[in-house]
Amino acid sequence: TDPETNRLRYLVWARPKTTAMARDFMAVLVIDCTYKTNRFNMPLLNAIILTGMNTILPFAQVWLPGEAEPDFEWAFVQLKT
Repeated sequence: TDPETNRLRYLVWARPKTTAMARDFMAVLVIDCTYKTNRFNMPLLNAIILTGMNTILPFAQVWLPGEAEPDFEWAFVQLKT
């Protein structure tokens, strides 16, 4: 949360099983970011993996406070861990 406004700044949503599958089977990672098309007026980053068996698996969703470079860097660090 933002200490000044007490509003949500970042939120990562990923299921543990999906995260484990992404670590074990990911061949390609596709990332798409929608621009403030939700009621929170926050960009939503969708991460989808393509496995070695050519199956598509939604991996994670990340709410971002903006589209500045530090926002994406934070998201990529979270997706890596």
